[in-house]
Amino acid sequence: MPIFILLCLSLGYLTVNENPLVGYLILPETIYIGASLMALSGLGLLIKKIPQIDWHDGFASATVLVWFADWHSEFQHDVPMFYLFPFYLALMSAFVFLVFINQRQAIDEQTLSIMHKAQHYNLLVTLAIMALSIGSLFMIEHFLIFPIAMTLFHFKYAFNRCLEK
Repeated sequence: MPIFILLCLSLGYLTVNENPLVGYLILPETIYIGASLMALSGLGLLIKKIPQIDWHDGFASATVLVWFADWHSEFQHDVPMFYLFPFYLALMSAFVFLVFINQRQAIDEQTLSIMHKAQHYNLLVTLAIMALSIGSLFMIEHFLIFPIAMTLFHFKYAFNRCLEK
């Protein structure tokens, strides 16, 4: 998920340094663009007709864009979550990639067979986690649900990637 990691690091850096580019990222148009990309990536994730595109990366990146633009109007611009959440999400995504996805060969056959059996519910779980990620954008007063939903989304991504290889 290189686009997601770079986007999160950029958002965190721009927010910490109070860069004027943040003003462009919180425009209402950013919400519409992000929501469109989220819908397109979500459909791509569920349909899987173009497997060369990493739809998880697009969905996660679009969700973070919508979160950043939408929540900025609800909170003060210097609230720590606007630079801590992006750094957390980037770190967590890199951790999931390095520890779980790159270490797939260390998974024993019995665990892999259990994972393949659990893949039967893959579409339902993917839909539920995507719905939670989108729903968390509307639960502004419960602001910790968003990073939890994104963490679950990344672990689901790691699960899928481990089964692909």
